[in-house]
Amino acid sequence: MPRTTHAAAGRARRSPGRSLRRATVVMATLALAVAVTGTGGAPAVAAPASATSAPSSRAASGAPEVRYRPIDPRALAGRTAAPARAASGGGRYNVNGYNWGGYVMTAGNAATAPFGGAVAAAADWIEPTVTCSHPDDVFAPWVGLDGDGSPTVEQLGVQTDCFRGAAAYQLWTEMYPAAPVYQSTTTYPVGPGDHMEAGVQYSGGTFYLTMRDITRGWVYLSQATMSGAQRVSAEAIVEAPTGAYPNFGTLNFTSTQLNYGPIGQEPVTALDPSYLGVFQARTNPTDSQGNWSMTYLHE
Repeated sequence: MPRTTHAAAGRARRSPGRSLRRATVVMATLALAVAVTGTGGAPAVAAPASATSAPSSRAASGAPEVRYRPIDPRALAGRTAAPARAASGGGRYNVNGYNWGGYVMTAGNAATAPFGGAVAAAADWIEPTVTCSHPDDVFAPWVGLDGDGSPTVEQLGVQTDCFRGAAAYQLWTEMYPAAPVYQSTTTYPVGPGDHMEAGVQYSGGTFYLTMRDITRGWVYLSQATMSGAQRVSAEAIVEAPTGAYPNFGTLNFTSTQLNYGPIGQEPVTALDPSYLGVFQARTNPTDSQGNWSMTYLHE
C-alpha cells in the first residue's frame, strides 16, 4: 500500500532521491537469478497467478486467512501528523516513514523524469523468526514502484500474520488500489530463515513481478498493467498494514537496488516506521552494495 501520513489510526508516506546515470535495467541486473526471455526481449512470464487477476480464494487453495487492511492515502489528504518520538532510549532517527520503513528513491513523474521515471526495484532478504504478541501483529518486507507521493503501488513481498496466534508467512502481490493477491502456501511455502529474492521491473507498459525462494527452490513470476501509474518512486520497504509489528528482531537485506544501482551508491532516503507518534523500528545504514538491516523497537 502507499505510504500515508499518520492520522488517528492511519499511516503512510514517501521520499526523495534521483539517479544521475542510466543503466540497462533487466532482471539479471537486479540480482534476480531468473533467466527468462521472450519475443522482442521481454521477459517470458509463465505466471501461476497473474497480479491482474481477481484475488484467489485462500480457503480453496489451502492458504491461511491473512488479514490486510490498506489505507487509502486520499482519505488522509490535508491531515498533519505530530512528529514521532523514540520508542526508548532516545537517539538519532531517520526520516519518519509512518507506515513505511526502509529505503526509497524518488525518480520523478514518468512523463517528465530524465530517465522516464522509476523502472526497477530489487532486494534479497532473510525471513526472520517472528514472535507474536497480539492477533493484529502483521508485517511485510517488499519491493515495488510508486506510492511515495502517488496513488498507486506495484509491489510484491512476503507477509507474516499473527492472526491465529502463530506466525504465518505468505507470498503476496498487489497493484494498489486493487486488492492484494495472496498466493498458495502449498505452491509457494515460506518460512523463517528462507532466503528471498524479489524484484519489480517496468518495461514497455508492463510491470513484471518476480519472487524466488532460494532456500526452497521455487520461483514465482507474474505480470500486470496499471492504468495511471506515475512511476515516481522505487523502494525496498518493511510495512505493518495494521500498524502493529510483531517482534522480528533484525531483518537483513542484501543486494538492494533501486532503479539504476545499489542503494549505497545512489541518492536514497532511509525511513523509520512509526505509529501514533512512536517509532517502531530502525532502518540501519546501507553499505556500498545495498546491504542493510532493520531492527525491531516497538510493536
